[in-house]
Amino acid sequence: MVQLMTSAAVKALLDSPSSPYPYNALRTFEQEQIYPYYPSVEIIKTGSESTTVDVTKTQTDVTFTIKLMIKYTRPESVEETDTQETEDIIRNTLETADIPPTAKIFFEGKSWNRQYINEKIRGSTSVLRFTFREVTSTTGDGLVGADIILELNSQSTPQTIQVLNFQDSSGATITTHYDDVGQASYDPRYFVEGDFFIAYENTSSIQAVVKAIADSGIENNGRLTRFGVPTNFIFLVGNTTKSVDYSGVERATTRIVVVGTWI
Repeated sequence: MVQLMTSAAVKALLDSPSSPYPYNALRTFEQEQIYPYYPSVEIIKTGSESTTVDVTKTQTDVTFTIKLMIKYTRPESVEETDTQETEDIIRNTLETADIPPTAKIFFEGKSWNRQYINEKIRGSTSVLRFTFREVTSTTGDGLVGADIILELNSQSTPQTIQVLNFQDSSGATITTHYDDVGQASYDPRYFVEGDFFIAYENTSSIQAVVKAIADSGIENNGRLTRFGVPTNFIFLVGNTTKSVDYSGVERATTRIVVVGTWI
């Protein structure tokens, strides 16, 4: 059974940042309060886990609602500014949480829904709904793409690359021969240890490292991690193609050829 995100785990994430008021005065609760404390955050798991299963992967979702409650004790403009900052801190904390690659947080909406209170107290209630998604192999033996990590310059200044798409051509090439009557025969000719096409988010730091290695034409000691197991490969870095659309983030695809291993 895969261990999914829990209300306690979300609470631990939100308890960790050290930030200015009102965040540093927040109390967090894993349930709805009968008599609310201000300022506070309620973390509610909304329903049981839901799953989507096909022949290769199982996707499990668990959804949480985070309610931020603020009581206004200062000028409204000051309270609204601080509330906005607190909402941003909570969202950013969830987005940047250090969660294993097999589990990712996806947001159904990245904006808060804020309602103002003007009853016995004056304040606001902000609600953020997000879904934590875990993708695993249906058989339990398959490799989830998020687990593939490439490292270059392993013996100097390592550059880690999260692989977004991975294609591997390896093994023997087969040459086909035909005799005079058209009967085919096959002959293994060349063995390819590894010929990878690796797609990744093209950041300035990764681009600089990849270009420097490719331009040098020198073999590079790196690592490829699959199934949680790193393998030390000697790479030659080939050409890179880049693509991006108007509203997207640039991705690069680089050809990397394995020419040996190192210890």
